Amino acid sequence: MEAKILNILNNTEGANYGKAEICLNKIIKRKLCFEDIKTILSLNSMLLIGEFLNNYKHFDNNDLRYIEQYILKNLDNEDKLFVSDLIEFATYWEFLLPYEKCLDFLKVYEGDNTYVQLAVIDYIFENLKFSYIPEIVKLLQEILDSKEMFNSSKVKAAFVMFRITMKKKYLEDLTDLVITEDYRKLLQNMLKQKYNSQKYFDYHNLLKNIAYISS
Repeated sequence: MEAKILNILNNTEGANYGKAEICLNKIIKRKLCFEDIKTILSLNSMLLIGEFLNNYKHFDNNDLRYIEQYILKNLDNEDKLFVSDLIEFATYWEFLLPYEKCLDFLKVYEGDNTYVQLAVIDYIFENLKFSYIPEIVKLLQEILDSKEMFNSSKVKAAFVMFRITMKKKYLEDLTDLVITEDYRKLLQNMLKQKYNSQKYFDYHNLLKNIAYISS
């Protein structure tokens, strides 16, 4: 990577971030060599790395093997938004994350860990291990019961709890949160997943009507 481009990407203070983002979006339109990918993953800005992981479309198997190890090494990063980007990437590419660690992420309610919780609920649901069902249900119930937890996490928790248990209580919790707190868009996004289509669970049409009802 040219030194000039690298300087732009590493200079993200204040208004310079926009320039760095434009530069990144330009260079990721083509296939990057492995060394350039490693360079981008070592940038100063976690936000820019997240943008790269979300938008680059040309990863090959060698790139993905490296990124899988990179993610495992960075799950304890202090930047929780960055960690959520890593978990979302791992979910999309079906990487194996340490399951116990994912469950531990659900237990942290402080600071901006909500980003991580939202991402890890998706990961756990898409990689459901039946031997962990009792602990998963317990942790998601604690999220639903918590007065500290953001409603976005509660919506996802209620949805997953309903899909796992099919208990009416969680359907009621979900619909109440979506309607009264206006989380229709979040429910719409969840219902767009192939595994959440009408073919795979009852009440899909009910939830779809709720998700698209006028506020």
